[in-house]
Amino acid sequence: MPHYDFGLHSFVNPYHFVRLDPAGCIRGEQETSQRLSGWIECELTTLSPLFIPNSSNDDLLGERDTTHPDKPEKIKSYDFFSYLDLSAHHPEQGRPAPPCPVIPGSELRGTIRSAFEAVTRSCMSSVDDDTVLYKRTSVAAKLGLLSKVGTHWQIQPCNRYGVAMQSTTVDPHDFSAVMVNLTDGDKVWIKQGDWYTKTIHDHPVNLFRVVSDIVPGTQPMPPGYVQGVFHKGESPTTGHKHHESVFVPDTTRPVVSATSEDVTRLEFNVKQYGVLAGASRYAGYPDLSAATRDIPVYYSDDCGALYLSPAAIGREVFQNRMRDLLSPGGYRPCDDPGSLCPACRLFGMVGDHGAVAGRVRFSDGVLANGTPNLGTLYDGWACL
Repeated sequence: MPHYDFGLHSFVNPYHFVRLDPAGCIRGEQETSQRLSGWIECELTTLSPLFIPNSSNDDLLGERDTTHPDKPEKIKSYDFFSYLDLSAHHPEQGRPAPPCPVIPGSELRGTIRSAFEAVTRSCMSSVDDDTVLYKRTSVAAKLGLLSKVGTHWQIQPCNRYGVAMQSTTVDPHDFSAVMVNLTDGDKVWIKQGDWYTKTIHDHPVNLFRVVSDIVPGTQPMPPGYVQGVFHKGESPTTGHKHHESVFVPDTTRPVVSATSEDVTRLEFNVKQYGVLAGASRYAGYPDLSAATRDIPVYYSDDCGALYLSPAAIGREVFQNRMRDLLSPGGYRPCDDPGSLCPACRLFGMVGDHGAVAGRVRFSDGVLANGTPNLGTLYDGWACL
């Protein structure tokens, strides 16, 4: 199979953001007067790198992710968009000749509509106003146990102890035979061991205390054991994971109050982990609706809002949805044909209460000066 070098190119962000006018979206009745018809011919010049995929073939280069040799995964690869049908092309045939590039009319229409919406105080037509907003975070959250007391939710801050899944040079224990019968949220007794350390920049750093013994159940244990809750994290995709966790309540720290809305956002967060993983890495996470036992959770409350997650370094789900940000100025998508913004009157719309046909059509963008040496139009193959 031919080998292709993937060159890394400079980062390109094609987006520009325009501040919404606080006066709000302009809406009015549908225009009934006759307007002129015709066409406009224009020329576009690309000033920065551009890529639009030809979706007729998503395995153009035949690249594979060999992280799992027994089940290599396809790394999708595309050529630039053109009228060329590549569905029958196989990687063994080598890299296809550079195609004559085309910018689909739908791409041009969307770009121009976005600009038109910005300058005419029109609605944000392409926004799903029910979208839940969240972000990834690189800061490790605190850990605790979420429980429902009466009708109120609360979090008891905890300390983490590591339970070895395999023997390592730092921790010789192996409790995999015990943990195979444990599920997330089970009560256990543990005996504290030494620190698990890692050398960072030539300095040893204590990461967490390890467990020297673990006993499932709630039956009383002799002195030296403390009770905690077992937390099983995501399934390892490599052999690098060496410890699961036990959350032990730290009663010297005050409990943190949580609302039902906070828990609802946690439920969304847990489902997102399963969807993104494709195989429900957190399928064993306790049922939050039952709330019959303490639930291991990671939380952050440093910014005046409470964010809950099943992972220490994970995702924070925001309280506001897109509709909360668009409603003050009335920038939610139009849904009434009798009251449309300028962009929906011109480009058309489909809403809950009807639809309006667009008045403009965009043809494809093609090369204006024939077909020069197509190889000079393209940068090298890039891995994104």
